[in-house]
Amino acid sequence: MSRIFKRAMSSKGGHMSLSKLPSLPTELLLEILAAADDETLHALAEVSKKFHWLAKESLLLRHKLELFTKNVLISSSDALRALRLALALRDPDPSSPIANRRPLHKFEYVPRDGLTNGGVENLRRLQALFNHLSPSVYRISHILLTFDRNLIKRPVTWNMGVNVPRLLQALCGQSPVAVIVSNTAIFTHKVRALRTWNPYTREPYCKLELHDGSKQWVATTNALSSIEAVYPFGPGDPATAAKNTKIAASHARRDPLLPWTLLIIDKTKITTLLLSVELTFSAWTAILSDPGLILPALHTVAIWSTKITPRASVEFLNRHSATLTTLTYMSPVFLAKYDYTTAPISWKKLQRLTAVAHYMNVLNTNYNLPSLTMVEIWPSDVDTVRSSLAPALQAVSRLPELDTLALWSLTEPDVSFSWPVLPNVRTLILQNVTTPLDTTRLIALLASALPALRSFQVTGGPHTRTTPARELSEEMKRWKEDLLTKMEDARNEMGDVRWSFD
Repeated sequence: MSRIFKRAMSSKGGHMSLSKLPSLPTELLLEILAAADDETLHALAEVSKKFHWLAKESLLLRHKLELFTKNVLISSSDALRALRLALALRDPDPSSPIANRRPLHKFEYVPRDGLTNGGVENLRRLQALFNHLSPSVYRISHILLTFDRNLIKRPVTWNMGVNVPRLLQALCGQSPVAVIVSNTAIFTHKVRALRTWNPYTREPYCKLELHDGSKQWVATTNALSSIEAVYPFGPGDPATAAKNTKIAASHARRDPLLPWTLLIIDKTKITTLLLSVELTFSAWTAILSDPGLILPALHTVAIWSTKITPRASVEFLNRHSATLTTLTYMSPVFLAKYDYTTAPISWKKLQRLTAVAHYMNVLNTNYNLPSLTMVEIWPSDVDTVRSSLAPALQAVSRLPELDTLALWSLTEPDVSFSWPVLPNVRTLILQNVTTPLDTTRLIALLASALPALRSFQVTGGPHTRTTPARELSEEMKRWKEDLLTKMEDARNEMGDVRWSFD
């Protein structure tokens, strides 16, 4: 059919024949345009709405793009440009999916072998594309952009410093808030302020203004070779809210900023998370309970924020049970008004757990921790029965592979009750002992509760405000001497136990 087009151009009166081109049947026109290159088709798209549609169809067919399937994969700059053209105008056919604004489920942009896709021009095309895909026209629920390079490699060029923040903003559509997972942090950001984000920072931490106006320290984003965007994020609709916790559901009803957009930077490279940003209880619960937050390589999590409840942490950690090996939970959250029950726990690869005493109560539910060999228990700041050492020890007593137990800042009440038997614990470490304990009672507990004990270590701590350092040091020295003497006397009962006092 392309020969017909060439004959019309070369024949006498070819210009007259060309003027009649729009009157040809659509099928014939598509065959003729198949001979044109991409540049010609893009130029032809500006002639009229009809030729825009014809050029669009030709380009989509050439680059094997199907707009109305659930997933769209872009692997070249030409395909990206073709998609941008296809979405520039609404389809004139009222029965078409474009006219009905059918949403796309997933959009992927990946580099083709041997080609680059992280240039400034491509970033601008992506910005234009996502700015067009607003909820009033389209909305893609899952976007994955993979580039052939680190877009913010130091030194960051001016073009990248301008266009990368604009791309992040475009990915959020009309969401007012972005939840960003980057480096080792999770934090929030106002979408309208993303354009001013500074990718030039060289320090390991920087102070950012979060969505609530507070300024807090977060880990600096120093690499960006992939971006994943998930929308909606957080229980922004009643159906999603009903599936999550009561706290998250109530947050969805109160917070006019929902739904959010989740942005994950270099997802496959995130192995460690330090959750220290201070958000509200409901905001943290909404973030951690959403099933869209999954990091496939995550193995270490440290929770220090004072507003992350045990239940919210368990919902998040359960989605990473296949990779989680180290967990630290130091949040003082212990509020009776929150539902304390949790989902069944199955962290099959978890090897080390450091937590405040009341978090260990979570283990008193349904749990499976076959690889856990070391536990550190810190005292809780709240004075309730549920946060005491007793239920925490009861929980760890059922861990089949527990070998090492570290107890921080023991006080006299902690050795005044009968400990449960810890049959497999071979090493006990008493960290930061600042006040003398009842040595007779302590040795009796070691003999009765730790039948497999082979190593016992005691480390002192700083002096208290009420006791001078020298006086406390002398008192602790006498206590350690007394403890050593009584352990020698109890050697027959306790067996061959190595001990050390610092």
